[in-house]
Amino acid sequence: MQRVVVSSEGPGYSALEFHTPVFSTDGYFSCVATLIEDSEESSTDVEMIEPYRYDMLGFFEEMAAEAAGWVGTKKWQSELATLSVAAVNADGHTVSFEVGARRPPDLEESLGLVLNLPTVELEELARKLRAFLDLPHGERFQPVGAEP
Repeated sequence: MQRVVVSSEGPGYSALEFHTPVFSTDGYFSCVATLIEDSEESSTDVEMIEPYRYDMLGFFEEMAAEAAGWVGTKKWQSELATLSVAAVNADGHTVSFEVGARRPPDLEESLGLVLNLPTVELEELARKLRAFLDLPHGERFQPVGAEP
């Protein structure tokens, strides 16, 4: 799979697109994440060693498994902090994603957006990311020094 799109329901068009995956023989992975809000678009490179790839998929699989709702905010960020996602699902019907993209080398935020996705779409999103990331399953982890 070469592209995964997470688009928001509601007025206007907002989306997060993962595309252009590159797998190196040493386990390193990169792709492009594009944030789109109406006519504004910003892309950033997302580069990760294998544990971060598993963590990315684990983040989306965890939300699919808990689609009935959870307390608080679930968070994920790429290895170099070029992409971050925070997700809230208080009602069991809609997940609200806050997405931020940053560009190296200064990691200034280039675009942030909010996406609202029906929870019934979470399992399909996790399945698509599983294929995109070429992984059998995900696994969350806490990087050294990260807040739980």
